[in-house]
Amino acid sequence: KHYRIKICSTVAGSHESDFGSMFFATRYQLHSAGRIILSRSDKRIDTRLAASLEQSKIQTNKSLLLLSLSTATILTLLLGSLYLLHENLKHQRQAALVIEHDRETTVEKYHYLEAEVSDRLEELERVKSSLEEEVARRTTELKTELERTKQLNSFMIERELRIKALKDEIAELKGPAKQ
Repeated sequence: KHYRIKICSTVAGSHESDFGSMFFATRYQLHSAGRIILSRSDKRIDTRLAASLEQSKIQTNKSLLLLSLSTATILTLLLGSLYLLHENLKHQRQAALVIEHDRETTVEKYHYLEAEVSDRLEELERVKSSLEEEVARRTTELKTELERTKQLNSFMIERELRIKALKDEIAELKGPAKQ
């Protein structure tokens, strides 16, 4: 003879199991609240089944507790990892902003220096041009002054030569008179 016990649960649905003839003919229905309703009563089966169900409930509760702890541990690890990833991403974004700011600053400095160099080159070109004009003007002045100096030198040499010739002539004229 085989008998059926129907176990009902709101979460798990229902499940029927066959038990051997060692259980005397009784059909039980179990509800999720843990109450047992007997179709027929048999005290021996009732106490065994209640103890078995209580033990099963304790084991199920332990398993659920371990599962909850495992799930909580895994969630904690995942949340910790997500937090670390978030912080790492935040630091990377900050570093990227700093790098971008540095790049922009460097580009600004480059453009500023480029403008400064360009201005200085223009200024140097103006100075060079004015210096070339000054050199040309001074060269012309110096050439004119050199020509005047050469003429003056030529006049002076001529004068000195005339003076020498006149001194020689005076000495010659005085020389026979002394004799």
